[in-house]
Amino acid sequence: MNLTAERKKSENKKFIKFNKAGYDDMTSLYLSAGLKEHIKSLGMEYIEIGFNLEHKLLAIKINSTKGFCVYNGSGKLKPSIASTTLFRYLINLLPEIELCIPYHLAKVNEETFAMSISIDTKHKLNSENINFTWIEENKYKRKKRQFVKAY
Repeated sequence: MNLTAERKKSENKKFIKFNKAGYDDMTSLYLSAGLKEHIKSLGMEYIEIGFNLEHKLLAIKINSTKGFCVYNGSGKLKPSIASTTLFRYLINLLPEIELCIPYHLAKVNEETFAMSISIDTKHKLNSENINFTWIEENKYKRKKRQFVKAY
């Protein structure tokens, strides 16, 4: 798996980017058009985020059952996904991760992509030897607060 960016047409590039959104510490996860099209072509609805601390890698696993839903209520692909809780969790694990930087994806298999968040990782890695830790849903989904109506 070569984690350096490949030269492709811009509409086919697969990358993610964490952006500032709204208030002070709000963050969103932007998925490139190429990645969204790949998810759509597989007929899947969710992505999971994982990491490998040894190689300073992030990973995305496309699936149909758990993780962030990439579709909105009307069945269209979302432009971005609210990810403040996820970004806070990742910044504690991998302080090198930055906002507004596109992290280009390298294909591990049809449903899994990986990206290096370190400038140091320019060499080829054998994807068969890399184990990813997939982040549990409670680490990236904000807990719903109960609202009590006062009359």
